[in-house]
Amino acid sequence: MRWCLVIFSLLAAPAIADAPLAGVGRLTFDGRGGCTGVLIAPDLVLTAGHCLANPNGRKKDALTVEFETGRYPGQPARVVSGAASEVHPLWFGETRETVRVIGHDIALLRLAAPLDDEVAPLRIGAPAREGERLMIASWFGKDARRARERFCVAVEARDPVAILGCRVDGGESGAPVLRLTDAGPEVVAIVSSRGEIGVQNLAFAAFASRSAAQLRALLIAVGDGG
Repeated sequence: MRWCLVIFSLLAAPAIADAPLAGVGRLTFDGRGGCTGVLIAPDLVLTAGHCLANPNGRKKDALTVEFETGRYPGQPARVVSGAASEVHPLWFGETRETVRVIGHDIALLRLAAPLDDEVAPLRIGAPAREGERLMIASWFGKDARRARERFCVAVEARDPVAILGCRVDGGESGAPVLRLTDAGPEVVAIVSSRGEIGVQNLAFAAFASRSAAQLRALLIAVGDGG
């Protein structure tokens, strides 16, 4: 009987491998949806800088932000409040059109409590390469139940910005640009904004590797990280 219970519990438990992108979630502000974010540690969410602050340097109150994980089959959604945040300091005070501001449009939200082992954080990978086929996973629309996923080609990739040949819309700011590997997906960039050249839609994304490390260091420096 004991073995039957053990086997049943293993079959019933949601498996991380069955929902590798459950850590791609929605950020809500005072109950309203607005951006996408990705879990990169049990209590850290990477997103776009403009999702958590204004260009004039005023940050949103992290306590009013909530992160909702993706609702994959067999994977119930989890909602956790924010506790602290850091926005890349080079993002503030720049004009919206410059490559510099897009490349630094990135932020880190520390959650009030770590998510349990049923939601796997995604690791940070090397920057995108020109011509590479990558995936964008993002929340889109008010009634989205899980992140939508599609592949895009990096038409240009020069530190600190990757330009991808696909369309992004409202709610997709902060979405991770992912490289799929045998060891699982890894985050290479964070969606910042959109544009177009003729009929070609474009998505602009900030490289994640260096900025994520800098933001972690800033959270630790102010006593909000671990």
